[in-house]
This record gives sequence, C-alpha cells and structure tokens, in this order.
Amino acid sequence: MTWKHIIFYLLIILISSCSMVQQQLQSNCSEDDITNLQEAALDAENNNNKRLARDNFERICDCQYSLGCLNASGYYKENDPKGRLLQERACDLENGSACFWLGESTKGNIAKTYYEKGCSFSIENAHGISCRVAGVKNIDNYDKASFYLEKGCLLGDITSCIEAYRIINEPIRKHRIKKLSCEIGIPEVCK
Repeated sequence: MTWKHIIFYLLIILISSCSMVQQQLQSNCSEDDITNLQEAALDAENNNNKRLARDNFERICDCQYSLGCLNASGYYKENDPKGRLLQERACDLENGSACFWLGESTKGNIAKTYYEKGCSFSIENAHGISCRVAGVKNIDNYDKASFYLEKGCLLGDITSCIEAYRIINEPIRKHRIKKLSCEIGIPEVCK
C-alpha cells in the first residue's frame, strides 16, 4: 500500500466523520435556534463586533442554512481559504449566489461549473446572472445555452432575456421569452 492510498483512506474516514458531525448538528437546530443566532449575529454586526457576528453566522452555517455560510464567508479576506470553504458549503446547500461568486473568483471550466450549478437549483435558489454566464459560456451548445439563458430570463435577468430571445429559434419558447420580457419591460425584445 502506497502513501497515496493511505492518505486517500484517511481522507475518506475524515470526510465520513465530518459528515456524521454535520448530520448531528443539523438535527440539533430548530428554526428558533437559527432565528436567535441570526438576531445575535445582526446585533453583533450593529455593535461593530465582527468576530461575534462571524461566529454566529458560522453556527448558522453549521445548522445547514446556506445564508449563514454565505454571510460568514464575507467576514474573511478575499483569498482566505476558510471564507472560500464557507462559500463552497453555501453553494453545496443550493445557494445560487454563493455559486455565482465562486464562479467569479475562479477561471476556466471550474468557473463554468460553478455558474451552471448556480443556475441548476430551483427558481427560489437559482441565481439569474449565474444562468446568463452559464448560457454565454455554453453558446456553442444550443440546448445548454438556451436552457440557461431562458432560466436566467425567468429569474428576471434582463440580459438573459435579450440573449435568449436572440438565440432561441423554437416559436413557443421564443414567444414565452418575448411575453416575459414585455412583462418586465425590456424594449429590445418587446418591439
């Protein structure tokens, strides 16, 4: 057995034990707990106690609440690995905004993956600009590009609507984009 194998197995054990701890933390958090922690975090922020605010947001994150993770990440410097881990956790907890910001701080195919992930969630959790960027980055693949841009438009991203209307060639989908664009007041599409 090589060192690589040993390290690999140790990582699996570590990840498994972290997962069990997370599940235990999640089961111990009620909505009241999260609300109380949010209030404490906001009070600490208002009193300029950034460390206490960050700690409370991290505790909210431990309750598997994505906004706690995303808010806590904002208390770390731009290249701090802990802040990035919190953003990744928020993204994994289906926070489209966190995925978008991870895409913005990354390059190439990894960034594209974050944008796609930020768009892949339900309408409540997806991020419109993530959808637009995912659509533009997939412009050579009509099915993907049209899907992402149409979803970005549904989320209210004006540029997604304009681009979706430009590239979508199926009459029913094009009509749906035009109707939605007119509802939100996009003159470029409503002509």
